[in-house]
Amino acid sequence: MKLSHTEKDQNARPRVVVDTSILISATLTDGPYRRLVRELLTAGFEICIPAEVIEEYERITAQPKFKKYEPLFTQILEELKKSAILLPPASYKKYSIEGSEEDENIINCCVENQIDYLITYDQGTVGKYNGLEVIIATEFYSRFFAN
Repeated sequence: MKLSHTEKDQNARPRVVVDTSILISATLTDGPYRRLVRELLTAGFEICIPAEVIEEYERITAQPKFKKYEPLFTQILEELKKSAILLPPASYKKYSIEGSEEDENIINCCVENQIDYLITYDQGTVGKYNGLEVIIATEFYSRFFAN
């Protein structure tokens, strides 16, 4: 039986999905997105990865301009698969996001799997969707990790 978002254990760790673009940026540069991912891994968040994020990550990183980073992308993806909860695609479409089928699929997957936060830098999808908060990475970092 699935619990509704309001029935979830109040002591449960927050469930977080990191958008593909942030994962790629965190892999390529030692900057704020890498710090964010490191903090998530050590701060008690439950990191989840939708199948759509894995597919998008593999498709983008297979582009010729990323060829020299291929071993690094493969290593990071394998580590994420080991340390994160893998989410199946959404079984139904509750939300429509105009102009972005990929974002729409990820948001629907997150809602269906009771994810608390989807961290992105896409301003166009920011908002609340039935218990899911789509939040800009810098805002998330400030809220949870800024001292």
